[in-house]
Amino acid sequence: MRKVFAILSLVIAAQTVAAQGQIAAIDQTEFKIKPEGFADAWKNVKNGNKLFDTDNPSLYGDALPFYLEAYKYNSTNPELNYRIGVCRLSGNDKEKALPHLQTAYRHDHALAPLLPYYLARAEMLNMMFDSAEIHFDEFAKNKAMLAKIGSANIRKYKEQCATGRQMMANPVDVTITNIATINSQWPDYSPIINADGSMMMFTSRREGSSNNNTDKVDGLFNEDIYISYFKNGAWQSPVNAGKSLNTDAHDATVALSSDGLTLLTYTMGDLYISHLKKEGWTKPEKLPATINSELIENSACFSYDGNTIYFIRGRHQDPAKSNGDIYVSKRTGNSWSRAVKLPPNINTKYDEDGVFMLPDGKTLIFSSKGHNSMGGYDIFKTTLKSDGTWSDPVNLGYPINTPADNVYYVLSADGKTGYYSAERSDSKGYTDIYMVTYNQTSQPAIADKAKEEEPAIVTQMTLVTGSVTDSKGNAIAAEVEIYDNDKNELVYSTSTNSVTSRYVVSLPAGPNYGMSIKADGFLFHSENFNLKNDSTFSKKEINVNLQKIEEGSKTVLNNLFFDTDKWDVKPESESELNQIVALMNKNAGIKLEISGHTDSSGSKEHNKTLSEKRASSVIEWLAAHGISKSRLTARGAGDSEPAADNATEEGRKANRRVEMKIL
Repeated sequence: MRKVFAILSLVIAAQTVAAQGQIAAIDQTEFKIKPEGFADAWKNVKNGNKLFDTDNPSLYGDALPFYLEAYKYNSTNPELNYRIGVCRLSGNDKEKALPHLQTAYRHDHALAPLLPYYLARAEMLNMMFDSAEIHFDEFAKNKAMLAKIGSANIRKYKEQCATGRQMMANPVDVTITNIATINSQWPDYSPIINADGSMMMFTSRREGSSNNNTDKVDGLFNEDIYISYFKNGAWQSPVNAGKSLNTDAHDATVALSSDGLTLLTYTMGDLYISHLKKEGWTKPEKLPATINSELIENSACFSYDGNTIYFIRGRHQDPAKSNGDIYVSKRTGNSWSRAVKLPPNINTKYDEDGVFMLPDGKTLIFSSKGHNSMGGYDIFKTTLKSDGTWSDPVNLGYPINTPADNVYYVLSADGKTGYYSAERSDSKGYTDIYMVTYNQTSQPAIADKAKEEEPAIVTQMTLVTGSVTDSKGNAIAAEVEIYDNDKNELVYSTSTNSVTSRYVVSLPAGPNYGMSIKADGFLFHSENFNLKNDSTFSKKEINVNLQKIEEGSKTVLNNLFFDTDKWDVKPESESELNQIVALMNKNAGIKLEISGHTDSSGSKEHNKTLSEKRASSVIEWLAAHGISKSRLTARGAGDSEPAADNATEEGRKANRRVEMKIL
């Protein structure tokens, strides 16, 4: 199971305390309040005691039903309430522990040495931070028990109470919704989404998973991977991902590439990779030893271009003790580099988990029990700066974060919708998957008042989606390549979804990008995205009809650049020109016409001359790179063949173009 399923047992540190002095025994004489029903009630008490008195927290959940039956007979007995409270703290209804522990405490503060501690933990989970601090201080006076819990843990809890107060005073303007169509009465967690937010995969331990095989440790069904699609404004009922991803053992979601075609999964302590093909997902293969080790690797994410993996590596082979840190590995060719741990301002001495890199390529979201957490795992963000360092993590704030565990946060490309795993008061059972909708005024609270508040997560990028078909509308399996035109460098490549023929491309702000979409037997199609001065999020839908390589087919070369009123091809045009060279070399029988076009500014004669010179300049470049001039013809159309209305700047820009046509 994934390490986070300590999420099912939040009584940190106290779980390891020995039984001496912990148990408040239930006295039969004091428990009996009337003859009727006593025999059955006391039988339930004894059955519960057999499990509880082992001091094994994994059995507290089994003891709880017996105690709750006895509670129906006597709801005021302090010792019974104490035991119910401790059982609830180790289960999936932790907030419900509070009234039972309060009843026990009102009766006798010294009922059990750990009572003030458990009461403080229950108050923390119910965000009663002032009284929690008081009871932590009371507990700390018992030096023998404090030594068992650890004074450092008590200090940490008190710091989290202070953080919680500050964050509740400055809540983030979000709406948090339980996704009822996805969640079950069983644990549901670890959501992952593609960049356009149309598909979610997640992990569930619901009935039917893994052929109903159960785990020997907790008795729950093994993990399986499920898929849901966003249609008609809502997430649809999930379906099991099938045998290619799910075995009879534990199989869990980890990460999904922005195009939705590559998946990382977790099983048996290691990370695996799978690819979406027309037949479905391939059988997951283990990632290399530069990423997987003899320790636990249980969470990971891709960079937008798929060439970097951020992941969690534990410090111990036991998932419950692994205390993970964030590492990074980069791909060179077909190999992954030796993993490097992120710096100490990111990794703490506490646990980090649930990493997610936004498609903007620089915003990393992760969960941590360190930093300024308000209890358990909180969700933080950090930014990769231009000098290669990471900004200090910022807590995403309340009510996203609570004193319970909040993990596996993923965010839509536009930064407006997040999804994560949490155990909240409206959970169907155990952990559920929640949707976070950022409202216009959202600002994550920052516990450190010395820092200025930062705006909500803003993704500086362009998300390009669309479908690829032929001229008759038939779907085509196409390759999509993204170039940094300034560097003449391929920065990302993907393909259309083999089932839907759609593509998804994330373009972080900064470069001048050229996009080339191509398929065997077709002319390539190009688009330009100059994002040098872009600091916002935008989404573009570009559906492409590729033209067959046949006489008369033509395409616009959108990544050829000239200075104003000049005809020399600029260096940033090379990626596009190389596409033409590759096309000509692959199709030795074709001849091309390169035609220049202008807007209507200037005289007809000037425009025709300029367009002829630009077309000729392209041909000279191609000839210098091995293409025979006998296969190339230049034509200057001037402003005689407008593609758009010259009355607008947008139209004039579309008219200033170079086209390629098969003769």
